[in-house]
Amino acid sequence: MVKNILLGALMLWVSTYADAANYYVRAGATGAQTGADWGNAFAQLPVRLERGSTYYVADGTYPSKAFNDALSSNLKITIQKATVQNHGTSTGWSDDYGDGQAVFASLTFNTGLYLFDGATGGGPGSWDTGFGFKVRTVDTGKSANVYFGSGVSDIAFRHVDFEGRGRSYSGGDTDLIYLTSIYKNISISHCYLHDTDRTMILSWPSGGSGFLIEYSKFARNGNAEHREGWSAGTDSDVIVRNNLFEDIMGTGVIAIVNNNGDARNWDIHGNVFYWTGKYTDGSINTGAIFVSWNNADVLVRAVDWKVYNNVFANIRGFTSAVAFQNSLNSVVYNNIWYNNATDDTGVIGATGDYNWFYGNRSNNNRGANDVVGKASPFVNWQAGDWRLTAAIPGMLLSGFDNTDFSGVTRGADGVWDRGALEYRSSVVPLPAPTNLRVQ
Repeated sequence: MVKNILLGALMLWVSTYADAANYYVRAGATGAQTGADWGNAFAQLPVRLERGSTYYVADGTYPSKAFNDALSSNLKITIQKATVQNHGTSTGWSDDYGDGQAVFASLTFNTGLYLFDGATGGGPGSWDTGFGFKVRTVDTGKSANVYFGSGVSDIAFRHVDFEGRGRSYSGGDTDLIYLTSIYKNISISHCYLHDTDRTMILSWPSGGSGFLIEYSKFARNGNAEHREGWSAGTDSDVIVRNNLFEDIMGTGVIAIVNNNGDARNWDIHGNVFYWTGKYTDGSINTGAIFVSWNNADVLVRAVDWKVYNNVFANIRGFTSAVAFQNSLNSVVYNNIWYNNATDDTGVIGATGDYNWFYGNRSNNNRGANDVVGKASPFVNWQAGDWRLTAAIPGMLLSGFDNTDFSGVTRGADGVWDRGALEYRSSVVPLPAPTNLRVQ
């Protein structure tokens, strides 16, 4: 399984090293532009950044930026959205500088050890609102919002809105995060990746290791060929936890295809994969979570995958299954398949049990303890409220992350429930995605 030690290794660098200095960046600044304070702020991020330092960024629009700063003693560089509450020095500061958003064009990371932190927005309560940073590509010569060079490591994004050119963009295939070379230790937390014609993340055929995606929302990809939410290669040591995946179409929501080697140690839990009913121009073709392909010259295996406590709801297309053409020591537990108009549900090519099914076109049960329910298990799924109306006891798991995205500890009441959210008899309603409807 993916050990908690992975999370420590992935994020330790974010907080370990003391900052050498603070610098200040404000679009339209007209002072000395030394970055020493808000009155003399840089008008944009300088070409070279200082290792160990923090760059506070005010509201405004900023150009594309390439990060090429040489590594030095494992010191990180922090790019931090300035807010009214946290903006470094008060010299030259106005609250008008920190009450809005800083919008960047495309970013390129050719070296590592960066924290790109929008400070606000994202996650439960503000899945798609309130972001301090936005990355929105406007250059027609760019096909992605964020590019990574070969061998980069230790880059974290927090509270960032990654906005694409739209589902129906016709100027060529576009992606949000383009990571096609070997990488190590990338994290995306409390972010919003949305409205692109192809993928939100393309990491094929990189074969990197150490990827964390948490408390983020992926929404709406479009009409390009080979579209998925995440098109991965033989990536290993991956955690995908407590996210929303809305209206993702193509081969799969998370798909590994046409690659050689093993994709090892994936932990996918606490997520909701769903279709709102708003879009009818696509479907899931091969599996909501899918690992393949096997022919004369291509072999990819899912090794040591753990897929548990997710919801797959209202999906249209050929399949909403977790489907592995080749797998080893991979398990699928405590998931809910609800109201999917697909030919396949459940588990293909792995060990599955304690899963729950209702309202699907086909309930393909795979385990002795799978259950076909008698009604919707959710408080108000049409409005995006994925709380359970009653306990649905599943497999009590150990060695797994046991916190859902509302902050509840699974199994604390003696019952580890199925689905993304642990049952509670009384709870403040969760904020909901919009435009959900039955088709």
